Amino acid sequence: MVSLTQRDHSLITNLSEFGVLSTSQIWALNFKNTRKTTLLRRLRILERNNKIRRIHGLSDGSHGWSLTLSCAREFGVRGVFKNINRNSIHHDITLSQVRLSLKSVGLGDNWVPEHILRYRAWEARERIRKIPESIPDGIFTLHKNNEHLVVSVELEMNLKNSSRYGKIFAAYYFKRNLGMLWYLVPNVSFGRRLEQIWHKNYKENSRLYWSLISQVLQAPYDIELHKNGKKILLRDLVTITNPAHNSAQGVSSF
Repeated sequence: MVSLTQRDHSLITNLSEFGVLSTSQIWALNFKNTRKTTLLRRLRILERNNKIRRIHGLSDGSHGWSLTLSCAREFGVRGVFKNINRNSIHHDITLSQVRLSLKSVGLGDNWVPEHILRYRAWEARERIRKIPESIPDGIFTLHKNNEHLVVSVELEMNLKNSSRYGKIFAAYYFKRNLGMLWYLVPNVSFGRRLEQIWHKNYKENSRLYWSLISQVLQAPYDIELHKNGKKILLRDLVTITNPAHNSAQGVSSF
């Protein structure tokens, strides 16, 4: 049986919070000042001892990692990913990088991820007929002056059909405590298409915003929020930290 180090415990905590992380993300978060060969050796040891599991499917040949169910039970972690779809691993890893990028500008510390939201919905299954359509990829709160803005984040890498978005938007539209529905999309035409679908059904009171995934990942201080054909800088809406002045950022791309 392996003896867990303090760094192992930190890794387990990060995997419980993010659900899944790539090898590079783990290195940036937990092994930054060590050789990558040391990281890989430790991951293999933890894998052999059934603490973490390897997920294949990333296009560059690298791997994702998540907690095993036995490790999750051992440490009282709820909502761990039970089944990770190889077809969705790129989405899951990108979402983890989105969180890390937002964290570099001081956002998302109160992020609640999809696997936890889905677990909570599953726990309440006796009180609802089914898990709702509108479980986002994550929820966090923006603070502006004395106001608290609840943000539901959807990382959308492939366009769904209009009827599917109609159901999703309907579920979000009637959530009165929702301040912003924020879609992260791969290109401008994608974002404009989402706006068209929303406004076809809801002519007013739009809480739909969208931003480019590439901008969120590569230039979080300069994130542009698009709404109704207009755009504003996120930093004009809330106070964020310039990562260029943040020596603690230390998060590499994946």
